[in-house]
Amino acid sequence: MAALLPAQVTPEQFTRTAATALIENAELQKADKQSLVLALTRCAKDGLMPDGREAALVVRSTKVNNQFVKKAVYMPMVDGVIKCACQSGQVSSIFVDVVYEADEFKRWADERGKHFKHIPNDTEERMLQEPLALLPLPKVMQAFPLPIHQTRPIPIESLQHPLSVYQSILEMPI
Repeated sequence: MAALLPAQVTPEQFTRTAATALIENAELQKADKQSLVLALTRCAKDGLMPDGREAALVVRSTKVNNQFVKKAVYMPMVDGVIKCACQSGQVSSIFVDVVYEADEFKRWADERGKHFKHIPNDTEERMLQEPLALLPLPKVMQAFPLPIHQTRPIPIESLQHPLSVYQSILEMPI
């Protein structure tokens, strides 16, 4: 696995973090060993630590030959997705804004691309409402300012699956 790790992650750091994840989660210890190795390999390839912040190793029951088998699954988390985006060299940071029902939110497209306008309604009423969506706003590393093209808010429910956040970030044209 050491060969898969990027330069900024040492094999010792990754091994220590993976061992801690195994010790803290008894279900992982019971998971199919091949799936555990595969999950750790994918985590190492992405340069993320399986610490529950950058990435998580989750146990799922999968039906194999009419029997349920516990398999370890690698899940990149929001911090890991942000880390990968920032390490790409194209994004320096990502800010996330929350849209509430009381906010003004408009989106449109023209010849220069897709745009949005979000004006928060800074009242106590706003804080009592359920959030409607999250807007990932990357700060792009360019010599000139670039308009933000990401206009599709991420529904709150998608936070239950961090890969949808990752997919949304990947779809942003740079």
